[in-house]
Amino acid sequence: MEYPELTRRVGYCPDIELAYQFMSGLELVTFFTTLSGYDKSEVESRSLQVLETVDMLSAKDRPIGSYSKGMRQRIKLAQALVHEPELLFLDEPLTGLDPNGRRHVLALLKDLADKGISIIVSSHILYEIEALTETILLIHQGRILAEGTISDIRELIDEHPHKFI
Repeated sequence: MEYPELTRRVGYCPDIELAYQFMSGLELVTFFTTLSGYDKSEVESRSLQVLETVDMLSAKDRPIGSYSKGMRQRIKLAQALVHEPELLFLDEPLTGLDPNGRRHVLALLKDLADKGISIIVSSHILYEIEALTETILLIHQGRILAEGTISDIRELIDEHPHKFI
């Protein structure tokens, strides 16, 4: 498998702000669509479609620097989804979203999972994870510390000291 083919199969939505503040949301998503190797004829339509998916079409022409935290989060999600990845890595995907934005993103993630997309979420907020799945892995510094249902993990946390070595 060639490297570009592999990168097209994986989407990544980072927690950190890596967006170019001077670009509009459409420009950023278009940039990532182009990087994914899509034909010029597909770039704009794919970009607009994914902006609609994350409910950012109305703000597509505004500079990212003027976006709220939740809007920036949705733009990062759009760039991660624009190439229809098979595997999606999300780092703190609900950070900064208002209640409506949270519901929208949670519904979108459930829809993606139902379509067979594998989603790996990194979050330290258990109730957010609970809204996404029933089973989790608790990983610290690359080591699996626990796995099971949310209630299993809560019991483990309550039974053991809250110090990681």
